Amino acid sequence: MSEQLQKAIEQLVALQKEQILKLEKIATVLISTQLLTECVDHQGDARTGEDCATITLDGFSAALCLMNDLDQRNRDYKYQEQEFFVDDDEDADDNDEDDEGDNEKNTVLSSF
Repeated sequence: MSEQLQKAIEQLVALQKEQILKLEKIATVLISTQLLTECVDHQGDARTGEDCATITLDGFSAALCLMNDLDQRNRDYKYQEQEFFVDDDEDADDNDEDDEGDNEKNTVLSSF
């Protein structure tokens, strides 16, 4: 059993290394494309290397901010989902009983 687990872990590590290499290539292509795009401004004039680097850095920083914002929203959503939505049938049955009690209370309160 431990040999099978060890082989599975080694395969997983090898797959992750391959995936990291592919992701690095994708990132390289994306950055190169952005640099080529930013080499010329909207009027067709060539930009300096510093201008291209600044624009690329600003774009990267904005992407990081958006990614962090998205991560925070996902965490908030998961928290709300866990906190306010119940998946268990037993809990749903308990809630039905609680709802019946609430309806009785509402009926009594509405008579006043």
